[in-house]
Amino acid sequence: MKLHAKSIIWSAAVLATAVGMTACSDSSSESVGPEPELVEIQLNGNVSGSLVAETAVLPESRAIINATHTQAVPLSFARLDMNRSDGSYPANGYASVTSALSASLAASSDGSASAITFTPTAYYLVGQTNNSTKLVGWHPAVDGTSVTYAAGVVTVPINGENDIMLSGEKVGSKTSPFDPFTFAHKLTQIKIEAYAVSEGAKTQWGKIKTITLKNQKPTCKIELPATVKFEGTAADLALVRKKATDDSALDAELELGVATVNTTDGSITATNAVECGYAMIEPIASGSTLSLEIEMADGCKEPLTINDWTTGYAESEAYTITLKFTATEINPQATISDWTPHTWGTNPGDFNGEVEL
Repeated sequence: MKLHAKSIIWSAAVLATAVGMTACSDSSSESVGPEPELVEIQLNGNVSGSLVAETAVLPESRAIINATHTQAVPLSFARLDMNRSDGSYPANGYASVTSALSASLAASSDGSASAITFTPTAYYLVGQTNNSTKLVGWHPAVDGTSVTYAAGVVTVPINGENDIMLSGEKVGSKTSPFDPFTFAHKLTQIKIEAYAVSEGAKTQWGKIKTITLKNQKPTCKIELPATVKFEGTAADLALVRKKATDDSALDAELELGVATVNTTDGSITATNAVECGYAMIEPIASGSTLSLEIEMADGCKEPLTINDWTTGYAESEAYTITLKFTATEINPQATISDWTPHTWGTNPGDFNGEVEL
Protein backbone atom coordinates (compact mmCIF):
# COMPACT_ATOMS: atom_id res chain seq x y z
CA MET A 1 0.00 0.00 0.00
CA LYS A 2 1.23 3.48 -0.80
CA LEU A 3 0.40 6.49 1.32
CA HIS A 4 0.20 10.07 0.14
CA ALA A 5 -0.22 13.00 2.51
CA LYS A 6 -1.08 16.60 1.73
CA SER A 7 -2.03 19.54 3.86
CA ILE A 8 -4.86 22.00 3.70
CA ILE A 9 -5.69 25.15 5.60
CA TRP A 10 -9.00 24.97 7.34
CA SER A 11 -11.50 27.71 7.52
CA ALA A 12 -12.33 30.15 10.30
CA ALA A 13 -14.44 33.23 10.74
CA VAL A 14 -13.94 36.86 11.57
CA LEU A 15 -16.23 37.53 14.51
CA ALA A 16 -17.30 40.77 16.15
CA THR A 17 -18.53 40.42 19.71
CA ALA A 18 -20.32 42.40 22.37
CA VAL A 19 -20.10 41.15 25.93
CA GLY A 20 -21.33 42.12 29.38
CA MET A 21 -20.32 40.83 32.80
CA THR A 22 -21.15 41.56 36.40
CA ALA A 23 -18.58 43.21 38.64
CA CYS A 24 -18.38 44.19 42.29
CA SER A 25 -17.42 47.67 43.36
CA ASP A 26 -15.46 48.54 46.47
CA SER A 27 -17.42 51.43 48.01
CA SER A 28 -14.50 52.29 50.30
CA SER A 29 -12.50 53.50 47.33
CA GLU A 30 -15.32 55.55 45.84
CA SER A 31 -15.56 59.31 46.31
CA VAL A 32 -18.58 60.62 48.15
CA GLY A 33 -21.51 61.22 45.81
CA PRO A 34 -23.80 59.35 43.42
CA GLU A 35 -22.66 55.92 42.08
CA PRO A 36 -21.10 56.34 38.60
CA GLU A 37 -23.10 54.98 35.68
CA LEU A 38 -22.28 51.36 34.82
CA VAL A 39 -20.57 50.87 31.46
CA GLU A 40 -21.21 47.66 29.55
CA ILE A 41 -18.13 45.88 28.22
CA GLN A 42 -18.05 45.85 24.41
CA LEU A 43 -15.64 43.40 22.77
CA ASN A 44 -14.57 42.53 19.24
CA GLY A 45 -12.97 39.22 18.36
CA ASN A 46 -11.96 36.79 15.64
CA VAL A 47 -11.00 33.15 15.21
CA SER A 48 -7.47 32.58 13.94
CA GLY A 49 -5.93 29.89 11.80
CA SER A 50 -7.75 30.32 8.50
CA LEU A 51 -7.08 31.66 5.07
CA VAL A 52 -9.95 29.92 3.27
CA ALA A 53 -13.58 30.86 3.87
CA GLU A 54 -16.09 28.11 4.58
CA THR A 55 -19.04 28.36 2.22
CA ALA A 56 -21.21 25.46 3.31
CA VAL A 57 -24.10 26.00 5.73
CA LEU A 58 -23.28 23.80 8.70
CA PRO A 59 -25.60 21.96 11.10
CA GLU A 60 -26.17 22.80 14.75
CA SER A 61 -24.03 19.88 15.95
CA ARG A 62 -21.01 21.15 14.01
CA ALA A 63 -17.84 20.26 15.95
CA ILE A 64 -15.30 22.08 13.77
CA ILE A 65 -15.74 25.84 14.16
CA ASN A 66 -15.55 27.71 10.86
CA ALA A 67 -16.59 31.08 9.50
CA THR A 68 -20.18 30.04 8.87
CA HIS A 69 -22.30 28.61 11.65
CA THR A 70 -26.09 28.55 11.66
CA GLN A 71 -26.46 28.03 15.40
CA ALA A 72 -25.03 29.74 18.46
CA VAL A 73 -21.61 28.58 19.67
CA PRO A 74 -21.17 28.23 23.45
CA LEU A 75 -18.15 29.89 25.10
CA SER A 76 -16.79 30.42 28.60
CA PHE A 77 -14.72 33.28 30.03
CA ALA A 78 -12.77 33.90 33.22
CA ARG A 79 -12.64 37.41 34.65
CA LEU A 80 -9.94 38.84 36.92
CA ASP A 81 -10.63 42.25 38.47
CA MET A 82 -8.09 44.74 39.75
CA ASN A 83 -7.92 45.44 43.47
CA ARG A 84 -9.58 48.81 43.83
CA SER A 85 -7.49 49.85 46.82
CA ASP A 86 -3.99 49.45 45.38
CA GLY A 87 -4.37 48.58 41.68
CA SER A 88 -2.96 45.06 42.01
CA TYR A 89 -4.40 41.77 40.78
CA PRO A 90 -4.72 38.67 42.99
CA ALA A 91 -1.29 37.17 43.60
CA ASN A 92 -2.43 33.70 42.52
CA GLY A 93 -4.03 35.02 39.33
CA TYR A 94 -6.87 33.01 37.81
CA ALA A 95 -6.51 30.40 40.54
CA SER A 96 -8.50 32.88 42.63
CA VAL A 97 -11.41 32.84 40.18
CA THR A 98 -13.95 30.37 41.48
CA SER A 99 -16.24 30.01 38.47
CA ALA A 100 -16.40 30.61 34.73
CA LEU A 101 -18.78 32.98 32.98
CA SER A 102 -21.22 31.62 30.43
CA ALA A 103 -21.30 33.17 26.96
CA SER A 104 -22.80 32.49 23.56
CA LEU A 105 -21.60 33.45 20.07
CA ALA A 106 -24.52 34.30 17.79
CA ALA A 107 -25.05 32.50 14.49
CA SER A 108 -23.43 33.76 11.30
CA SER A 109 -24.69 32.03 8.17
CA ASP A 110 -22.50 34.10 5.85
CA GLY A 111 -19.32 34.39 7.92
CA SER A 112 -19.89 38.01 8.90
CA ALA A 113 -19.36 39.39 12.42
CA SER A 114 -21.71 38.21 15.14
CA ALA A 115 -22.20 39.13 18.79
CA ILE A 116 -21.20 37.37 21.99
CA THR A 117 -23.65 37.73 24.85
CA PHE A 118 -23.08 36.81 28.49
CA THR A 119 -25.60 35.53 30.99
CA PRO A 120 -25.94 37.50 33.18
CA THR A 121 -24.99 40.82 31.57
CA ALA A 122 -22.13 42.56 33.37
CA TYR A 123 -20.07 45.69 33.30
CA TYR A 124 -16.70 47.33 33.73
CA LEU A 125 -15.58 48.21 37.24
CA VAL A 126 -16.78 51.59 38.40
CA GLY A 127 -14.45 54.33 39.56
CA GLN A 128 -11.88 56.46 37.76
CA THR A 129 -8.72 54.63 38.92
CA ASN A 130 -7.71 51.04 39.64
CA ASN A 131 -10.68 49.89 37.54
CA SER A 132 -9.16 47.45 35.05
CA THR A 133 -10.31 43.92 34.31
CA LYS A 134 -8.56 40.96 32.67
CA LEU A 135 -10.51 38.55 30.48
CA VAL A 136 -9.66 35.25 28.78
CA GLY A 137 -12.09 32.98 26.93
CA TRP A 138 -12.26 29.46 25.57
CA HIS A 139 -14.31 26.84 23.73
CA PRO A 140 -15.82 24.28 24.37
CA ALA A 141 -17.76 25.94 27.13
CA VAL A 142 -17.83 24.59 30.66
CA ASP A 143 -20.70 22.11 31.02
CA GLY A 144 -19.94 20.79 34.50
CA THR A 145 -19.44 17.22 33.30
CA SER A 146 -16.96 16.62 30.47
CA VAL A 147 -15.64 20.21 30.29
CA THR A 148 -14.80 21.60 33.72
CA TYR A 149 -13.24 24.66 35.32
CA ALA A 150 -11.61 24.87 38.76
CA ALA A 151 -9.15 27.36 40.24
CA GLY A 152 -7.88 28.70 36.93
CA VAL A 153 -7.66 25.34 35.12
CA VAL A 154 -9.92 24.26 32.26
CA THR A 155 -10.10 20.52 31.55
CA VAL A 156 -11.38 19.30 28.17
CA PRO A 157 -11.46 15.71 26.86
CA ILE A 158 -9.79 15.04 23.51
CA ASN A 159 -12.46 12.94 21.84
CA GLY A 160 -11.78 13.86 18.22
CA GLU A 161 -14.73 16.26 18.04
CA ASN A 162 -13.85 18.94 20.58
CA ASP A 163 -12.44 21.99 18.80
CA ILE A 164 -10.44 23.52 21.66
CA MET A 165 -9.93 27.27 21.24
CA LEU A 166 -8.35 29.81 23.57
CA SER A 167 -8.27 33.59 23.38
CA GLY A 168 -5.35 35.71 24.43
CA GLU A 169 -5.69 37.53 27.73
CA LYS A 170 -6.79 41.16 27.39
CA VAL A 171 -6.99 44.08 29.83
CA GLY A 172 -9.68 46.73 29.64
CA SER A 173 -11.56 49.35 31.61
CA LYS A 174 -14.42 51.75 31.00
CA THR A 175 -11.88 54.45 30.11
CA SER A 176 -9.66 52.12 28.05
CA PRO A 177 -11.87 49.47 26.40
CA PHE A 178 -10.67 46.02 25.45
CA ASP A 179 -8.80 45.50 22.19
CA PRO A 180 -10.21 42.79 19.90
CA PHE A 181 -9.86 39.20 21.09
CA THR A 182 -8.51 36.42 18.88
CA PHE A 183 -9.53 32.81 19.53
CA ALA A 184 -6.89 30.32 18.36
CA HIS A 185 -7.40 26.61 17.72
CA LYS A 186 -5.12 24.67 20.04
CA LEU A 187 -5.39 21.27 18.34
CA THR A 188 -4.41 19.80 14.99
CA GLN A 189 -7.14 18.57 12.66
CA ILE A 190 -6.49 15.30 10.82
CA LYS A 191 -8.85 14.43 7.98
CA ILE A 192 -8.51 11.14 6.10
CA GLU A 193 -9.80 10.25 2.65
CA ALA A 194 -9.28 7.15 0.51
CA TYR A 195 -9.51 5.85 -3.03
CA ALA A 196 -8.63 2.80 -5.11
CA VAL A 197 -6.57 3.05 -8.29
CA SER A 198 -8.85 0.61 -10.12
CA GLU A 199 -11.99 -1.47 -9.79
CA GLY A 200 -9.72 -4.45 -9.24
CA ALA A 201 -8.00 -2.76 -6.31
CA LYS A 202 -11.37 -1.76 -4.86
CA THR A 203 -12.57 -5.36 -5.04
CA GLN A 204 -9.37 -6.77 -3.56
CA TRP A 205 -9.35 -4.44 -0.56
CA GLY A 206 -13.08 -4.27 0.10
CA LYS A 207 -14.64 -1.68 2.41
CA ILE A 208 -13.04 0.28 5.28
CA LYS A 209 -14.51 -0.53 8.67
CA THR A 210 -12.54 1.74 11.02
CA ILE A 211 -9.49 3.99 11.06
CA THR A 212 -7.77 4.54 14.38
CA LEU A 213 -5.12 7.07 15.38
CA LYS A 214 -2.60 5.45 17.70
CA ASN A 215 -1.05 6.81 20.92
CA GLN A 216 -3.24 9.86 21.48
CA LYS A 217 -3.36 11.75 24.80
CA PRO A 218 -6.96 11.85 26.15
CA THR A 219 -7.02 15.16 28.04
CA CYS A 220 -6.22 18.82 27.41
CA LYS A 221 -5.66 21.10 30.39
CA ILE A 222 -5.50 24.87 30.05
CA GLU A 223 -3.85 26.72 32.91
CA LEU A 224 -5.23 30.20 32.42
CA PRO A 225 -4.38 32.44 30.87
CA ALA A 226 -2.20 30.72 28.27
CA THR A 227 -0.57 27.39 29.22
CA VAL A 228 -1.91 24.39 27.28
CA LYS A 229 -0.94 20.88 28.38
CA PHE A 230 -1.83 17.40 27.17
CA GLU A 231 -2.13 14.65 29.74
CA GLY A 232 -3.20 11.09 30.40
CA THR A 233 -2.19 7.66 29.18
CA ALA A 234 -1.91 7.55 25.41
CA ALA A 235 -4.51 5.33 23.77
CA ASP A 236 -6.23 4.62 20.46
CA LEU A 237 -8.60 7.27 19.14
CA ALA A 238 -11.05 6.34 16.39
CA LEU A 239 -11.80 8.89 13.70
CA VAL A 240 -15.06 10.77 14.12
CA ARG A 241 -17.41 9.01 11.70
CA LYS A 242 -18.56 12.23 10.05
CA LYS A 243 -17.57 14.30 7.05
CA ALA A 244 -15.31 17.21 7.96
CA THR A 245 -17.00 19.30 5.27
CA ASP A 246 -20.51 19.26 6.72
CA ASP A 247 -20.55 16.90 9.73
CA SER A 248 -22.96 14.50 8.04
CA ALA A 249 -22.71 10.89 9.21
CA LEU A 250 -20.64 8.37 7.28
CA ASP A 251 -21.65 4.79 6.50
CA ALA A 252 -20.64 2.10 8.97
CA GLU A 253 -18.44 0.59 6.25
CA LEU A 254 -16.92 2.88 3.63
CA GLU A 255 -16.72 1.94 -0.02
CA LEU A 256 -13.59 3.18 -1.74
CA GLY A 257 -13.85 5.68 -4.54
CA VAL A 258 -12.23 4.62 -7.80
CA ALA A 259 -9.78 6.91 -9.56
CA THR A 260 -10.37 8.22 -13.06
CA VAL A 261 -7.45 7.10 -15.23
CA ASN A 262 -6.23 8.50 -18.52
CA THR A 263 -6.44 5.58 -20.93
CA THR A 264 -3.58 6.94 -23.03
CA ASP A 265 -0.80 7.23 -20.48
CA GLY A 266 -2.34 5.59 -17.37
CA SER A 267 -2.12 8.74 -15.26
CA ILE A 268 -4.75 9.49 -12.62
CA THR A 269 -6.81 12.52 -13.61
CA ALA A 270 -9.12 12.45 -10.56
CA THR A 271 -8.81 10.42 -7.36
CA ASN A 272 -12.55 10.48 -6.52
CA ALA A 273 -11.49 9.92 -2.91
CA VAL A 274 -14.17 9.43 -0.25
CA GLU A 275 -14.06 11.02 3.20
CA CYS A 276 -13.29 8.58 6.01
CA GLY A 277 -13.67 10.91 9.00
CA TYR A 278 -11.60 13.35 11.02
CA ALA A 279 -10.16 13.95 14.47
CA MET A 280 -8.81 16.97 16.34
CA ILE A 281 -5.78 15.87 18.34
CA GLU A 282 -2.71 17.08 20.20
CA PRO A 283 -0.29 18.79 17.78
CA ILE A 284 2.61 16.57 16.69
CA ALA A 285 6.11 18.03 16.92
CA SER A 286 8.60 17.97 14.10
CA GLY A 287 10.59 14.75 14.13
CA SER A 288 7.66 12.68 15.38
CA THR A 289 5.30 10.42 13.47
CA LEU A 290 1.58 9.81 13.17
CA SER A 291 0.55 6.16 13.37
CA LEU A 292 -2.71 4.77 12.03
CA GLU A 293 -4.44 1.42 11.91
CA ILE A 294 -6.94 0.68 9.16
CA GLU A 295 -9.37 -2.19 9.70
CA MET A 296 -11.07 -3.51 6.58
CA ALA A 297 -14.51 -5.08 6.50
CA ASP A 298 -12.99 -8.58 6.29
CA GLY A 299 -11.14 -8.02 9.58
CA CYS A 300 -7.72 -7.42 8.04
CA LYS A 301 -5.79 -4.69 9.86
CA GLU A 302 -3.19 -2.53 8.15
CA PRO A 303 -0.79 -0.52 10.38
CA LEU A 304 0.63 2.66 8.85
CA THR A 305 3.23 5.15 10.02
CA ILE A 306 3.26 8.57 8.42
CA ASN A 307 6.51 10.48 8.74
CA ASP A 308 5.96 14.14 9.45
CA TRP A 309 7.40 16.94 7.38
CA THR A 310 9.68 19.74 8.55
CA THR A 311 7.12 21.63 10.63
CA GLY A 312 5.27 18.64 12.06
CA TYR A 313 1.49 18.79 12.53
CA ALA A 314 0.86 22.27 13.92
CA GLU A 315 -1.96 23.62 16.02
CA SER A 316 -4.64 25.61 14.20
CA GLU A 317 -3.96 23.74 10.95
CA ALA A 318 -5.82 20.90 9.23
CA TYR A 319 -4.13 18.12 7.30
CA THR A 320 -5.76 15.88 4.73
CA ILE A 321 -4.14 12.45 4.50
CA THR A 322 -5.04 10.51 1.37
CA LEU A 323 -4.89 6.72 1.37
CA LYS A 324 -4.16 5.25 -2.07
CA PHE A 325 -5.23 1.60 -2.32
CA THR A 326 -3.44 -0.41 -5.00
CA ALA A 327 -3.44 -4.02 -6.09
CA THR A 328 -0.85 -5.90 -8.10
CA GLU A 329 -2.38 -8.00 -10.83
CA ILE A 330 -1.28 -11.65 -10.84
CA ASN A 331 0.63 -12.16 -14.11
CA PRO A 332 2.49 -15.49 -13.86
CA GLN A 333 4.85 -16.63 -16.61
CA ALA A 334 5.48 -20.23 -17.66
CA THR A 335 7.31 -22.36 -20.25
CA ILE A 336 6.54 -25.86 -21.49
CA SER A 337 9.54 -28.11 -21.30
CA ASP A 338 10.44 -30.61 -24.06
CA TRP A 339 9.57 -34.27 -23.55
CA THR A 340 12.60 -36.32 -22.54
CA PRO A 341 12.78 -39.75 -24.27
CA HIS A 342 13.11 -42.63 -21.82
CA THR A 343 15.98 -45.03 -22.36
CA TRP A 344 15.02 -48.62 -21.70
CA GLY A 345 17.35 -51.01 -19.96
CA THR A 346 19.80 -53.06 -22.05
CA ASN A 347 20.75 -55.79 -19.59
CA PRO A 348 19.53 -59.38 -20.08
CA GLY A 349 16.04 -59.66 -18.70
CA ASP A 350 15.37 -55.88 -18.73
CA PHE A 351 12.14 -54.81 -20.29
CA ASN A 352 13.07 -52.98 -23.44
CA GLY A 353 9.70 -51.55 -24.19
CA GLU A 354 8.80 -54.22 -26.70
CA VAL A 355 5.62 -56.27 -26.16
CA GLU A 356 5.14 -59.45 -28.15
CA LEU A 357 1.60 -60.26 -29.19
